[in-house]
Amino acid sequence: MMAQKPEISVVICTFNRPEGLKRVVECCIQQITTDDLCCEIIVSDNSPSGYAENIVQSLNRHGVSVIWVPSSPANIAVARNKGIAASSAEVVVFLDDDMTIEDKWLRSMYEILQRTSADCAISSLIPVSEGKKAVTGMSAAFFSRLLDMPDGTPVSPGEKPDMPSVTVATSGSIWRRASCFTDPLPFDPKFGKTGGEDCDLFLRLENRRKKIVWCGSAIAYEWVPASRMGFRYLLMRAFGGGQVFVAVSVQNADRPLLLSLKWMGIGLVQCLGGGLLLGGVAILSIVNPRRFRTLLASLAFKEAAAFGKMTWFCKFPTYRVENGRRK
Repeated sequence: MMAQKPEISVVICTFNRPEGLKRVVECCIQQITTDDLCCEIIVSDNSPSGYAENIVQSLNRHGVSVIWVPSSPANIAVARNKGIAASSAEVVVFLDDDMTIEDKWLRSMYEILQRTSADCAISSLIPVSEGKKAVTGMSAAFFSRLLDMPDGTPVSPGEKPDMPSVTVATSGSIWRRASCFTDPLPFDPKFGKTGGEDCDLFLRLENRRKKIVWCGSAIAYEWVPASRMGFRYLLMRAFGGGQVFVAVSVQNADRPLLLSLKWMGIGLVQCLGGGLLLGGVAILSIVNPRRFRTLLASLAFKEAAAFGKMTWFCKFPTYRVENGRRK
């Protein structure tokens, strides 16, 4: 066991991905030992079976403290909250069991937090297939987080006019416990089956004037299986993303009813206009499928997101469907 209190707690949430979990834990252990970092690793096991306990025991022999924490029922917000509760450092990193990180990632993220006095920092995120090939085309846009700006640049998870807006996610992030995790449940469990629990927390922190910065030189990878790169899955993700975007925006708004009506109206206009455009491109794609297929798919995703905005109050359980496919 670690003799001194760790400077960084690395929380890894997992659900029935034994190979991915082992891969990311080993990656972290290598960085911790190579860079002589004072860290602990918390594996928050969100699976009903508690499958990760044996994996943690097999890896807990490298001089790095790896702790298994059961965190059922299946709900990503529950997993993240249990991971925070089990951690002991003042700085918390979040990774998932479908990720790996480049060399020096942990050190770079920790140093940018200290150098900028930020409350939170997010890294680059690049999708790769299970065959170790880069993810390209329409799938890449759903899984990438790449911004052309210097490390330490303040970013906004919302729509602040004076700083760059970024699509935020907890995977590949670092946080100060004292300023970020002050609520009894930092991640709202009601978003735990649909997604959006991370965006909800980011918006909450922005409303409290916490500082969130970019660290693009720290590169993380998300390992994306073929089942998550198909048209049907991406369409589902676009629809769920539209719903979650409005739901978390409304929850964190000063005038939630007014904002709800605004986004439902925007969604309706986008649906009507996008539907007409989608129909026209569908006809053109019959004539020349090679030229118009990509545009047709892009419009279909936008149409799904617009419909999601209209129906945000009846959220689709995206994570439950994903987990069902992985069982």
